[in-house]
Amino acid sequence: MMGHGGAIRGFTMRHRRIIGSGLWVGLILWLVGCAGEEAPEAVSADEVLPATVDRRADAPESTDLGGTTRPDPTVAADRPAADLESYAALLGETVTPDGLVRYRLLAEPGRRDRLEAVVGYFAEAALPPGPEQRLALWCNAYNANVLRAVVHEREQADFSSVIDVPGFFDARQITVAGEGMTLIELENLRIRPMGDPRTHGALVRGGMSCPPLRSEPYAGPRLDEQLDEQCRRWVAEPRTCRIVDDEIGLSEVMKWHSEDFQAMPFGSVPGFVLAYADPAGAVARYIVNSDHLRIRWLDYDWTVNEASGEEISCASNVDRVVEPTP
Repeated sequence: MMGHGGAIRGFTMRHRRIIGSGLWVGLILWLVGCAGEEAPEAVSADEVLPATVDRRADAPESTDLGGTTRPDPTVAADRPAADLESYAALLGETVTPDGLVRYRLLAEPGRRDRLEAVVGYFAEAALPPGPEQRLALWCNAYNANVLRAVVHEREQADFSSVIDVPGFFDARQITVAGEGMTLIELENLRIRPMGDPRTHGALVRGGMSCPPLRSEPYAGPRLDEQLDEQCRRWVAEPRTCRIVDDEIGLSEVMKWHSEDFQAMPFGSVPGFVLAYADPAGAVARYIVNSDHLRIRWLDYDWTVNEASGEEISCASNVDRVVEPTP
């Protein structure tokens, strides 16, 4: 993974500079104590998600998408001009401070046209040479295409969840930098191979249990800073991370992709959580002080991440308790 360069070097070198802090001393001691244990056993995607949202377990081993361009036929040819600044303006108008989406506003004709233009911009963009710039482009394109797809699906009277839409992730065609693919292909064959687990806090799949959507695009020069801030927000969400009885409840995203979080400097899912949790908070104290860490995976709420005037409950159901092995 290190061969992908900048994105990994960026967050690794940055964390080396703060390795002297009390939080990271605690993290190192915890990881050293677990070094002799076996890595987490891979979890079958069938156990946690419908087949339409399968992850790395069934993804093609090759990163080759076939060598052909599969353009998205639904991108309008007469769309208005767009760039990253217009995407930033659109996000600023439609994303709430807590990272939910005002889809009613986004679906208004003028904004919908602007969203189409943004998706077209990412479809036609030249692939940047630098790894940080590529990763920023792919994350932006992923989130913009999810927004566009949700706006489209909201036209169906019975729509309430992307997980109930056949092919939402694995069949719907999108185009990014001239390359045709699906959302799953973009995630598994482009974003995840870059080796930066922080991107799991950046990709917003359109559900309430997803990370909060940023109200600005990702940008190569600021990507390291943005991903760190995004992961702090993600871990601070009770839907993502909270203490449940004498266990730590964590997002199922961390279960589905547990191998990704073994990347240094994190070493494990708990190591990642500890890196971004409030050092004085209950979650960090639990991880540092637990002799026998127990994880309870929080059920993923796929209800569409739509902003409303109602209070949104953070009390997700949970499934079985498992013993993690960092």
